[in-house]
Amino acid sequence: MQKRSIVSILILFNLFSCIKENTNNGKLYDSFTFNDDNISIRINAFYDYSQLVTGGLFQFEYKEENKKTWKKLLEFRFDDPINIPKDIIKKIDHNIYYFYIGWIYAVSIDGGNNWIKSNMLDIIPKKEQINYKLIKDVYIFDNGIGTMELDPIRVKITKLNTDDYGISWKIP
Repeated sequence: MQKRSIVSILILFNLFSCIKENTNNGKLYDSFTFNDDNISIRINAFYDYSQLVTGGLFQFEYKEENKKTWKKLLEFRFDDPINIPKDIIKKIDHNIYYFYIGWIYAVSIDGGNNWIKSNMLDIIPKKEQINYKLIKDVYIFDNGIGTMELDPIRVKITKLNTDDYGISWKIP
């Protein structure tokens, strides 16, 4: 009976620790802004206390040239409060920008007005184990053809290909 009570308490504790509360309650510990003539992309990293372990919550925002308001793009949480990688935002030309973090990739082909976000977990088979640095690097040429290098754990898939700037990805 005592084992069952302890197990029940642990299950309840884990369930409650996964409930996300206000994600802005942590202190800002790192920030990086990519500035270009057409667009600015900002990444703010906050301590995140919504889980069992203190993590780092990255908030991606953008603003168009001559605009004052930042618009939210996405959030990504790490189990550790890591520093922001400074080389994940790339520009192909004055209309095409992309960035990646963890297993998420985002691209704009209209100067930052609209963003297409892709979750690589939707492409890679679910049975494959992933890690927080699944996307190792992305190389896209000005004709839209590119490769995404993956850094998986015990996975045979090590790259994905695109021919449309990363709007869609395929396993070679």
